[in-house]
Order: sequence, then C-alpha cells, then structure tokens
Amino acid sequence: RSRSRRRAPSTSARRPTSRSSSRAGSRAGPTSRPPCPPAAPDLADAVGLRADLVRALGELTDRDRELVLLVAWEGLTLSEAAAALGCRRGTAAVRLHRARRRLHAALNDESGPALASMTALEER
Repeated sequence: RSRSRRRAPSTSARRPTSRSSSRAGSRAGPTSRPPCPPAAPDLADAVGLRADLVRALGELTDRDRELVLLVAWEGLTLSEAAAALGCRRGTAAVRLHRARRRLHAALNDESGPALASMTALEER
C-alpha cells in the first residue's frame, strides 16, 4: 500500500486509550511526599528575641527609632517615611542606614541569633 492511502485511526478509537491513561495517572497519587512544614520557633527564643529587639530599638534616638519602625513595622516606603517625618528622602536613607547599622551592632553584642532576624529590616 502507498502511504497516501493509509488512513489515520478514527478519533473514537484513540479516545478510550487517552481517558484510561488519564484515569491511571489520577489513581497513582503523588510521586513524592509534600515537604514537611518548617519547625515552629521555640517560644523562649521568640521572647528572648523580642526583648533583644526592644532593647536595641531603645538605644536608638527617637527620630531613628521612628524611621525604622515606619519602614520595618508599618511597611512604608522610604519616600513615604521621609514625607511622614518631614525630611528629604536622601536624609531618611542615610538615617535609616545608620540606624540599621546600630541595630545590628547592638544585637550582635548580646544575641547572635537575633541578628539573623534583622533580614526583614534589610529587605524593606
């Protein structure tokens, strides 16, 4: 027979095969286990971290503490925080950078693990 005369199988002949293969895939279930949820932080560590952060924030000047809290806690952008404090964006950027350095130094003095939590402040 020539190639041009061969017919493709009808779509109805192919359909049961595709349905049965999709059913088999749905019965098999997942091939790997879902990842384990991260371990919950220890309550004592959380309380200690909070105390360290409060102490370190208390060492900042009122202006710097307010700027850090506006950006890190309230989620304001640097421009929004500068407008709220009535200063220029550049001034706020320098003050925020210096305040973060002082926070890092204060947290690094007494609580090494607390330093890792400061990444949230750095990301904003």
